Amino acid sequence: MSAMRGIKRTAAVSASALALSLFWQHSAGAVGGIVDPSFENRGGGWVATSSVNPKAVINNTGPYRANAGVYKAQLGGHGSLSRDEIKQSFFMAPVLGRPRLSFWVQIPRSATGWRELNVEIKNSRGMTYALKNFTNKDWTEGWRQFRVPLPPDAEFLSNSKPHTAELIFTATGNSKAPFLIDDVHLVAPS
Repeated sequence: MSAMRGIKRTAAVSASALALSLFWQHSAGAVGGIVDPSFENRGGGWVATSSVNPKAVINNTGPYRANAGVYKAQLGGHGSLSRDEIKQSFFMAPVLGRPRLSFWVQIPRSATGWRELNVEIKNSRGMTYALKNFTNKDWTEGWRQFRVPLPPDAEFLSNSKPHTAELIFTATGNSKAPFLIDDVHLVAPS
């Protein structure tokens, strides 16, 4: 009888591990359900705000191209004091280890003005953590990928149940050069 209980427990643990494994495989290594990570559905899932023009934040217009596909998020670059933001609440599966945020950024060189981009994540209890910060001095030639580990908050390290989190990209400044963002994913620990 006790051997039978052991088999049932093993089967239950194996089924849970299989379900988590299938989730990761289905999501191509993702641990979070970020909707429209490459902005190809014109920002479906993302909430875009701007003190200048909210409809221009997620776009396919020049002179800047997307990293992959056609659309990208373009924050700032209005040439006057402004604040642009994209954010998304998403589902996060329980994981073992520390997931990472992966995203691509292009920061065109700016000869005038100042600008700052803050990347943050908020847990389901409302605590906000800074993940990465960019300024004028961080300009790039073309697109560059960043992989940032999530903070050592218990919700992001391992959890017995799924939960939600919110990812936030905020740009402020008066520069004529924007911050460009594309291909945003949460990836499983390696």
